[in-house]
Amino acid sequence: EALKRVTEEQRTASGEAGRQFAQLGTALRSAQQQVAGELGKIRTSKVKAEQDGKTKAAEARDQKAFQDMLPECQERSNTSEDLVDKAIITSEMIQAAGEDLPEAKRAVDETETAVKVAQDSISATRVFLNQ
Repeated sequence: EALKRVTEEQRTASGEAGRQFAQLGTALRSAQQQVAGELGKIRTSKVKAEQDGKTKAAEARDQKAFQDMLPECQERSNTSEDLVDKAIITSEMIQAAGEDLPEAKRAVDETETAVKVAQDSISATRVFLNQ
């Protein structure tokens, strides 16, 4: 609005007054361009700040979820590892049975059962971790 009025006055003024209105118009246009540039920077900064805030909030939620899940993940992993160790120990009973066929069969059955339990535990742990 101010630039419009200065331009109108510049058209009607003559001599020194016309020249001063021309200079004022140039200065006013320059100031408007600077203000528009700064406004653009502010808008860009605002959008970036909002996005950064959303990103930080999402990271905080993810970190909390991770911290909440970590103890149970460790417990499940430790349980699975213990069951695998038990299956290994049980499999060693097969060799210890030697020539005693009924004992070897019992050791094989126990080993198969222990391996199945360990596999089920590992599968359940994987499912939990992939949630």
